[in-house]
Amino acid sequence: MMKKTIPVLLLAMVVCGSAASRTRVAFRHQVTFSSTRTTLDHPLLNGDPAAIIVVTQTVGPANPHPVDVFYNSTQRRWQIWNSDLANIPLGTVFQVLVVEAQSAFVHITSPTNILAHLTLLDHPSLNGRAGARPIITVRATADSMGIATTTEEYLGTWYDSFTSRWTVFNQDTAALMPEDLRINVFVPGEDEDTILHLNDSGGTNLTVLDYHVLRPAIANKQSVLVSQHWEGVYNDHPIGLDRAGSWWIYNVDSANLPLNATFNVYVAPILADGFESGTTGAWSPVSP
Repeated sequence: MMKKTIPVLLLAMVVCGSAASRTRVAFRHQVTFSSTRTTLDHPLLNGDPAAIIVVTQTVGPANPHPVDVFYNSTQRRWQIWNSDLANIPLGTVFQVLVVEAQSAFVHITSPTNILAHLTLLDHPSLNGRAGARPIITVRATADSMGIATTTEEYLGTWYDSFTSRWTVFNQDTAALMPEDLRINVFVPGEDEDTILHLNDSGGTNLTVLDYHVLRPAIANKQSVLVSQHWEGVYNDHPIGLDRAGSWWIYNVDSANLPLNATFNVYVAPILADGFESGTTGAWSPVSP
């Protein structure tokens, strides 16, 4: 676990409950100022400390660092941070998904659910669902002194068939899972477009997503998010998404992607009012 100091003016009061009426929204966020954090600005997200957000780095300059999300109560804005406090490069782009309460929850690690480098999830939307494809993002919190609880570890998901429960684990198996770590968990519905992708080639840092639901003709208007999954192979590296016609998953630090590395992939539907694109300073709808 990492304890990072956040200026007191940035102290967040994070509420883990969420409003059932929240609408799911996907948008792209581009970093317009290089710093340890970047501030999201979206009308359906601003001022909502209970929001559940998952993010994936996508096209743009590489940011080879672990990230988390954090609510800045002074600015009333959510932020994406580099957990190790390195600067996020100017121009880096993130896919952001704000999830309604019915499809997500916040998991809190504790002695009752930690086993060495992993933590056991217990939620009705996941229990017994081996075919689920959860997408996760660390949710940083801060105490009254502005000391934030987060992690610099790269995480993954694994379904334990013995307990019929999903777990979140550290890719570095020597690193113990910390207590009081909060993790946003998004559980796509059974009727939504999800993929369990396996890297079937080696010797490179990327793996191509060649699926009909990822249509090259509309790739610029699709929101795709990914989390690492375990089917026998660890990948202790930061991952991202990029595309040149087709989408691909890659190790952002340029390390070779292990053969048989596995990933949960979620493809957000394109709504009638278009794909929503945001930056730190503005928001606007983009027609499909």
